[in-house]
Amino acid sequence: MTAHPPLRRRVGAGLVEVVIAVVLFGLIATVNLRVLTQLSKQLVTVSAGAARYGTESESATRFASIPYDSLIANAGCRTLSSETTPSQVCVSVSSQSTTRTVTVIWTPTDATIKADTIVLTRSTAPTGALRPYGTTWTNSFKGY
Repeated sequence: MTAHPPLRRRVGAGLVEVVIAVVLFGLIATVNLRVLTQLSKQLVTVSAGAARYGTESESATRFASIPYDSLIANAGCRTLSSETTPSQVCVSVSSQSTTRTVTVIWTPTDATIKADTIVLTRSTAPTGALRPYGTTWTNSFKGY
């Protein structure tokens, strides 16, 4: 019988394994970075949408609750700077015979967020009606 030389045990990782591990780690990190960047952009968009909705709801509710005869006195522009999305809200009121159209234009100072317009139509109630006035509103916003 011939004696075989004893087998050497390998200790640690070789250069090829280390290079493969670094390349795989780099690929996985790149994919994760891309996903996190897209998620971050979506969160900013959702936050801006929530700020828009809050501001527009506040404006619509305010002008829906103001008495019909006081609408014209509340027209004008105001700057909202204490919000997450600083903006300017301009309100104009046009009168017809028994209705008044309130146009609320919300313009953010951030150019990446689109402006929006809300149109409220307020009307006087006929004599003896239970409601003092009627209100309908439309929103022109079509997307972010």
